[in-house]
Amino acid sequence: MAKNSKSLLISLTILFFITMVTSKSPNFSQNPSLQALGLNKQEKLSHLHFYFHDIVSGPNPTSIWVAQTPTSKKSPTLFGSIAMFDDPLTVGPEKSSKLVGRAQGIYGPASQSEDALLIIMNLAF
Repeated sequence: MAKNSKSLLISLTILFFITMVTSKSPNFSQNPSLQALGLNKQEKLSHLHFYFHDIVSGPNPTSIWVAQTPTSKKSPTLFGSIAMFDDPLTVGPEKSSKLVGRAQGIYGPASQSEDALLIIMNLAF
């Protein structure tokens, strides 16, 4: 349905997003110092660290294209296409690592001329 390059672009976009919000800590969660972050003692803060596995090909994909317009395949951005996903969240980078939750939602190209992705996602732990 979708071009391999567009699937790779979507996967890399999601990977970039997850890389931006993860840390080097091997733990799933930690309680960082509120004072170091400039927060007061009445606020509660948790830092979650997990790996997001968005699998777009193979025998058991976790992300699939569910809708396309007649012009989607002709669009350089696949504008008008919608994908749904139910991705595992794990403690480590390996797919066999301990499952801690799931990322579930939809995404689709949001621009007809530029690489822009709209993502609606729930994280269930």
